[in-house]
Amino acid sequence: MWKVLKLSKKIKKEIHGDRVSTHDLGKENPMIWSALNIKEFRQFLAEISGKKIEPEKPKFPETKKAVESVHDDIKLEVQKLLGVLNGLKYADYSQKAVEKALKELEAEIEKLIEEKNLELLGVYSTVALLLRKGEFEEAREFLKGLNS
Repeated sequence: MWKVLKLSKKIKKEIHGDRVSTHDLGKENPMIWSALNIKEFRQFLAEISGKKIEPEKPKFPETKKAVESVHDDIKLEVQKLLGVLNGLKYADYSQKAVEKALKELEAEIEKLIEEKNLELLGVYSTVALLLRKGEFEEAREFLKGLNS
């Protein structure tokens, strides 16, 4: 009970400064209820009730790692697409080779739509559009820009 009183005083002091009286800490006081939001108080309640408190999960879990993972995925796909462009270059950009590459790109685009992977969908769609227009070097420059 002393821990509760101490925590309640701490809350009261943070909100109202040094003006803390015992009247402010009555059982009907909402300050005690606001103490439930303090980790120490929840831990204290768990200790006296014999229950374990599970560690709090972060609100935004590992966003930096998730962003790095997305960038790595994009870089991998960019390398794959640059390989396709190199293959087309060695085939002298023949109409048959370009059509085959476009079919493969469109199949991949359909998968990306189902997966709702907007980043890669944008990359693949842009490359497919540039290939349809015959702008092979622009496609290469676009991909190189993403890879840096």
